[in-house]
Amino acid sequence: MHELAPGLRYWFAPHPAWREDDNWPEGVLCAYCEAPDALVLFDPLVPRGEEDEFWRALDRDVERLGMPVRVLLTAPWHDRDTTLVVERYGADVWAHPEALWKGPVLTTTQELPAGIEAFLQEGNEEGQAFFFIRRLQTLVTGDMFSGTGGRFHVFVSPEEPNPEAFLASLSGLLELPIERVLIAHGDPVLSNGLAEIRKALESA
Repeated sequence: MHELAPGLRYWFAPHPAWREDDNWPEGVLCAYCEAPDALVLFDPLVPRGEEDEFWRALDRDVERLGMPVRVLLTAPWHDRDTTLVVERYGADVWAHPEALWKGPVLTTTQELPAGIEAFLQEGNEEGQAFFFIRRLQTLVTGDMFSGTGGRFHVFVSPEEPNPEAFLASLSGLLELPIERVLIAHGDPVLSNGLAEIRKALESA
């Protein structure tokens, strides 16, 4: 676990479906946030070989906070180990309500934890979402930004049916006071996040 601020952490876990010819690193980012009314996990994946240690640490946090566990998915296919979290803690799950993704999706709530905002981009029919934790100035993006290739950039899925509308809608992020950007693939942006997003949009 890497702690960014009190109640805000992230970790990397090796993706079980990763192959050497994939264009993204084996380790994918997951995040943890203590909201005023919940312990929140973004795109959770339990690190292989460290399962017992992971669950013990999370159990301690759940007991310490005494609040429900909630899972937020930046994309429906990022459900990863969501089922295990649901089974262990009775967590509810938020995923994009209009996703066209055909895979398994656990969507049990339309309510977001306090202090966390969802941004659903126009032209994004795959069901991806940004989450903004305003008090921590942190944006959790999943796949819509990427750090692959050694640079922070916009990633437009080849399956996206309306890439022009999607790219145009990203300019709304420039109105947010973003300091950090947590992305699924590659190193997170831990400072000057808004400036990095602006540069990424200019080169998209």
